[in-house]
Amino acid sequence: RFCGFRFYGLGEQHTTFQPEDTLVIPAVHQRHVPVMEAFREVYAHLDVKAALADRRDLALWRLRWRMCSFYGQTNHNMYSPYYYFYKPSVVKCAAQVFRESHPEYFAQGYKGRGTGDARLARNFPNDPDIPPQLCYTNRAVVDWFAEEAAIYFNGHNRRGGWNNKDCANLDETLPLLPKMEGKPYFYPLEGADNGGFCQCGNCRRWYEDASDCSLLKFNFMGQVAKRAAELAPGAGISTLAYIRSLGYPEGVELPSNLSVQLCLTVYSWWHPEARRLQEGAYRQWVSREGARRPLTLWLYLFGVWWDSSHHFGGYKPFPTFYPWEAGRQMQRFVNDGLRGVFIESQLAYLSLEAYVALRLAYDRSAEPEQIIHEYFRRYYGAAGEAMEAFYRVVESAFWRSENCPSKWLTQPGALVGPYGKKHPFWGTGLLSPDLNWSLGTEERMSQLSALLKQAESQAESASAKERVRHFEERIWKPALRGREEWRNYPTGDGTEISWPFVATAPDFTYEGDATQVEDAGARNGRAGRQDASKGWTMKYYVKHPALLGDRQVSISLRTDVADGEFTIGVFDKFNRKPIVSRRLKAAKYCGEQYQAITFNKVNLRPGCYVFLGGMTPKAENGHYYVDEITINCEEAQ
Repeated sequence: RFCGFRFYGLGEQHTTFQPEDTLVIPAVHQRHVPVMEAFREVYAHLDVKAALADRRDLALWRLRWRMCSFYGQTNHNMYSPYYYFYKPSVVKCAAQVFRESHPEYFAQGYKGRGTGDARLARNFPNDPDIPPQLCYTNRAVVDWFAEEAAIYFNGHNRRGGWNNKDCANLDETLPLLPKMEGKPYFYPLEGADNGGFCQCGNCRRWYEDASDCSLLKFNFMGQVAKRAAELAPGAGISTLAYIRSLGYPEGVELPSNLSVQLCLTVYSWWHPEARRLQEGAYRQWVSREGARRPLTLWLYLFGVWWDSSHHFGGYKPFPTFYPWEAGRQMQRFVNDGLRGVFIESQLAYLSLEAYVALRLAYDRSAEPEQIIHEYFRRYYGAAGEAMEAFYRVVESAFWRSENCPSKWLTQPGALVGPYGKKHPFWGTGLLSPDLNWSLGTEERMSQLSALLKQAESQAESASAKERVRHFEERIWKPALRGREEWRNYPTGDGTEISWPFVATAPDFTYEGDATQVEDAGARNGRAGRQDASKGWTMKYYVKHPALLGDRQVSISLRTDVADGEFTIGVFDKFNRKPIVSRRLKAAKYCGEQYQAITFNKVNLRPGCYVFLGGMTPKAENGHYYVDEITINCEEAQ
């Protein structure tokens, strides 16, 4: 504020200032209380290796963006009962705390269905019966978590509790969630990220439809909060209103020592029904509870890059910037009295949106228009006008309710996207390739290319030139390639491709040390290879629209591992569950000869992929080899 520095991202390359021979700092008396004083955080979804290498930059970034966490920030952490009461963990430090099995403490109705929770899978491997969550009507579970909250309030911790989820910290006298002077205290409590609410008779009385479990969830959290206050006066509970529990729990008595963090996929609010449905739940919470307790936010400030990579096979997209809309949304949240914000974003693409939101969370007097205009002027110098115009063209094209296909709006009260109906409070996965590239018209692409060329010619300083170049490499060149790829995609009813459709090693996606290798036994002399101990590193994404629908899928593979079992199938990335899978014995496929595994009538959806799981028990040495994947019309069987 007084020295003219601005910190627009992670690393010194995103710092701007006006060089001066002398730095003069005036003496100023200032007292400022941020409007969102409970917490202000950004989770940037950075590459892990890069983040570890730049820990100093990460620490400076947090300070420069004034991030903090005093109370009420919540995440999934209800693990301790598994270590104490499910069965002994295979992890030594967790196994030490096991007491006795109490199956009644855990969610009923999920035998043989497993859990998608990686932490539980590490502790209880090869167990298909791991309960996904806990029983929310069991009084012992209420008392257990009330006791856990009291333990933390009193300056200690519990193995399996907050900041000790893996039981790695053996010293339970350490304060892992200390009280902050002058601030209320809330112990964070949230079940696993899977929606597997208990189906026992007592729990089912609290909900008719598993898509809305708010009554069950908040009745439980309210009981825990009341009991925690009895054990430790001053202790409270914070929890999430998240997808199946975002709806307001009409008729449930919520104690005053319960803080609620509302989870909103605001980047989907260009879709009129996504906005209407989520805003409706938000307004109910604010009008009913805003004056009675701290309400905070978990905002998903994602964009097309998230939907592309997580739902649609990683296509190269037309950009979807929206800093002005992010500013308008954040002004509303600030004016409504929300007390904290946790932002999930992709800093590599949407740093300006996150920056604007966090500036407003800190200072309600800030103006989004001024923040954004200053950003382009300071960050790009003389090229700022062209870059700002680039962003305005993109946002005005993207953030329009008219972009929503009319067929998605034919079911009143339902959120419909490219996969059909989805949960009304979860707006990810709407930006399909066809919708996204309907924004990237030839006229608009030409206009944006001209603006970027103008910015290149106007950039004066070395830093401004580098920033324009980086933008072009990170955003625009992939978009140009994506536009060309999309123009060449087959569309329609399947008549544009020859059946059967065959994918080979060059078509697969490789992660980690998975790769293509020469293999004389493969039909075209090359195969995809995956380490048998590292599952899910070689995939085939179904990208072509013509391949979607009920299909026969055959995978031709072999392995050089003689013992153990593995899982193979097709995974629906949108709904985060297998469409089809099969567990097979490795011995049958061990050798030099490829053998086909065939699945009939597989309902292929956009962005789904063929996967290979890791070998069980873990193979120290060995690989899978995939020759080809064949997709055929279902009627061909």
